[in-house]
Amino acid sequence: MIKTRRGGLGRMGRVPGVHEPGASDLRLVMVALWEERLCTTCLVARTGVPTARVEDIFTTLGGVLTLTKSIAGCQGCSQGQDAIVLT
Repeated sequence: MIKTRRGGLGRMGRVPGVHEPGASDLRLVMVALWEERLCTTCLVARTGVPTARVEDIFTTLGGVLTLTKSIAGCQGCSQGQDAIVLT
């Protein structure tokens, strides 16, 4: 749950800049990758963001943060696929 400005827990109210499609997709991907290694397949399944959009988001994030491909494997499916990590 997310705290609202009123201080209670509940549904998130409209926050400027977060509900635009591009901004919310970016936020979903960043939250999903926070301290977790995920392959693109698991990232798409977890966020609902289309694969092509995820690739665009990686390009955008790569200009600001360091994205690393990990050969340690995905924590979502436990397979030996390359996983993406925010560092």
